[in-house]
Amino acid sequence: MDFYRLMLNNSDELTEMRRTLHRNPELSFMEYETAKYIENRLSEWGMNSERIGETGVYAEITGGKGCGPIVALRADIDALPVEEET
Repeated sequence: MDFYRLMLNNSDELTEMRRTLHRNPELSFMEYETAKYIENRLSEWGMNSERIGETGVYAEITGGKGCGPIVALRADIDALPVEEET
């Protein structure tokens, strides 16, 4: 899978995904729906994922040219219990 092209060609979809996640915040260790959402999106893109613990999601993305440099990305998916003053 050409992950780079996938991201370039779906910037509007990615923006909507970010907005969806921000509209539905879940506190730390309670991100069940967030993890499910991430797993579903990865699956739609043809990527395999697996759960790490109850709410972590792991996916290995291999470039179209096979083995090469390895990059590890980590993202927090929990929300903070604060009231925003917009």
